[in-house]
Amino acid sequence: MVHGINQIDMLIGKGQSQPLKQAGGDSSSFGDMLTEAIDKINQLKTESDSMQIAFTKGENVELHEVVIAMEKYSIAMELMMSVRNKIVEAYQEISRMPV
Repeated sequence: MVHGINQIDMLIGKGQSQPLKQAGGDSSSFGDMLTEAIDKINQLKTESDSMQIAFTKGENVELHEVVIAMEKYSIAMELMMSVRNKIVEAYQEISRMPV
């Protein structure tokens, strides 16, 4: 699974794939990781929107660049929604466990 996540990081503009940090070996938390991912998605959304606006104004932006920026945002958002759904499922499963 690490390989797939690294490929997605490369797709959404991280540039270089880096291995995931081992649990307990780093001071950053899961919440920090999610916050960072949301910030990256927000950055992709802003970039996509600005490219769309520039293209519609007739500025020097190629159509394929606009489409690529939109797809990067779309893929990142789909990934984030999948992660969100898995987190919700895990929470629901844990809450159903007898004490």
